[in-house]
Amino acid sequence: MSSVPNHEIVIERRLDDRLAVVNFRSEHRLNPITRSLVTELRDALAGLRDEDPAVVALRGGVSFSCGAHIGELGALSPAELDAFVADELELFEEVRQFPALMVAVITGNCVGNGAELALACDLRIASNDVVMSWPEVLIGQPGPVEQLTALVGQAHAANLALTGRPLPAADAMRLGILAEVYDHSEFERSSRAWLEGAAGLDREAIRATRSRLRPSRR
Repeated sequence: MSSVPNHEIVIERRLDDRLAVVNFRSEHRLNPITRSLVTELRDALAGLRDEDPAVVALRGGVSFSCGAHIGELGALSPAELDAFVADELELFEEVRQFPALMVAVITGNCVGNGAELALACDLRIASNDVVMSWPEVLIGQPGPVEQLTALVGQAHAANLALTGRPLPAADAMRLGILAEVYDHSEFERSSRAWLEGAAGLDREAIRATRSRLRPSRR
């Protein structure tokens, strides 16, 4: 288990705490999702609830995330694996139910469970060199594709999940997965401006509109 990377979570607060950027980075260039990261992200969101930000952005490192760490998963007992899946599903639900506009800020690879974390957010903004995929079927595992189906429909979801094919940013935007795509050279400036613009909006108006877009949210 020594090869399982540790993550550093750094929360940037901007615009008088109206915007919180939750950075989750590891020394692994593909930034895999691990059991400890799931716990740390859940703790970070719990801590932010009392701060009442208007916008929360989730951002990985060079890559948003390559998905679950295969080495860690292979070392888990069946009971530990079930517990990890349950915790991960709780994280996705907490992202969906968080009382702020949730935005995934995506660079690099956004794969499998990492893509599902991004889909749990209200919106996704990405660099134009981003590649998304749901490749679990390629390694003999069922894919976490419920959110994907709800977002793009059964036919597109099946095409992605049953082939594991990569989805470039331009195609992801065409399917409605990404809300904004910016040129890599301008991504830092453009994504920051987008987030700060959103954070300047009225909190209650954001919440009321979100409830109408997705009535299951509270």
